[in-house]
Amino acid sequence: MYLGLSMEIVLYSGRHSFATRVMKATGDLSLVMRTLGHSSAQTAMIYQHPSLETVRAIVNGTGAEAPR
Repeated sequence: MYLGLSMEIVLYSGRHSFATRVMKATGDLSLVMRTLGHSSAQTAMIYQHPSLETVRAIVNGTGAEAPR
């Protein structure tokens, strides 16, 4: 137990946060896939949790594109 949570929850929360931040910073799904050890884009996308503001900016066309 860590902070009253099982270690499994803490581990996967960290993976989700890491994947989301890498995707936001780079826009490179291939990089996220490699660092998480996934061979499937579908699996890697499970770990992506963009903020509502990011989604709104993309939909409205007001957000800056991620660097490539």
